Amino acid sequence: MSKYDIQVVSHFDVCPNGCFLYPKDDANILFCTYESCQLRRYRKHDQALALRQAGVDLNDSFPSFVAVQQMAVVSVCAALAQMMFDEDKRELFKYRAEQDCTHEDGVYRDIFGGKVYQDSLSNQQQLF
Repeated sequence: MSKYDIQVVSHFDVCPNGCFLYPKDDANILFCTYESCQLRRYRKHDQALALRQAGVDLNDSFPSFVAVQQMAVVSVCAALAQMMFDEDKRELFKYRAEQDCTHEDGVYRDIFGGKVYQDSLSNQQQLF
């Protein structure tokens, strides 16, 4: 596996009015399911409708139909995983574990030297 195998951005078909998010694994839903909306899902709606009426499962059809509108969703977990594959970036993640833990009053090197963080360490409280 390489860092390029990790899918950071996923695209989902959505109703143009934003009232319905279509399931990724069901291409057979042709209309928005919200009763007062019922907008078409695909740009070539008539062709998709004809295939469905002929009993064709659109999940198996090629090429797939293009939605009128899609929404992009970014996976933070996948983005972090992709960074961990990069040797140079992985080194940056070690910063907190390897940084100098000595605290000097009045000296602020980074967030770990700040009062809030230092107080949480001394009181053994979690920040998040």
